[in-house]
Amino acid sequence: MQKITLKIVANSVSMAAGVLFTLLLVMTVFRQDLLDLIGADIITYTVNNYREEADNVRDQIARGDIDSAMKSLKEEPWQALLPGDRGWKYITIINRKLAEVLYRQGLYEKLFELSKVWHKHNDRDLAARAYLYESIRHLPGREEEGRAALKREFGKFPTHRIIARFNSYAQMQMELIQ
Repeated sequence: MQKITLKIVANSVSMAAGVLFTLLLVMTVFRQDLLDLIGADIITYTVNNYREEADNVRDQIARGDIDSAMKSLKEEPWQALLPGDRGWKYITIINRKLAEVLYRQGLYEKLFELSKVWHKHNDRDLAARAYLYESIRHLPGREEEGRAALKREFGKFPTHRIIARFNSYAQMQMELIQ
């Protein structure tokens, strides 16, 4: 009797999946407006989730809870994002804000960790490069590496505000040392 019950359940699940697939197929052909509405709702829900998570992290930064903010960036949904995703602009804003706070506070080791991950996720982001090389410039034994990288990036992108600022700081510091 149990074999019969399992067969009935398995066949019922298969039939339900077939009916659902058929309904979706018919819906895409005859009710495109309904499908668009469902898609728009899904997109709105996703963007709102990213916005809420970003607001929570920004609040942590504003309270000075840097460690919690950095920990939040290592969790979902942020780690799953790729450039071009709907939530990408939020993680970029958070990274810039957090990097600026870490830079102002002189927490260069944490800035290095943040900017290393940020640059790994988007190696085309010039702000990520700037903060990465500036943090390297402040790490013991790697000052020249950071200075050379900033100079190289400034040669490629002389109008980028953050790269130009960090490069000028590096050059002024070099002049003071000599």
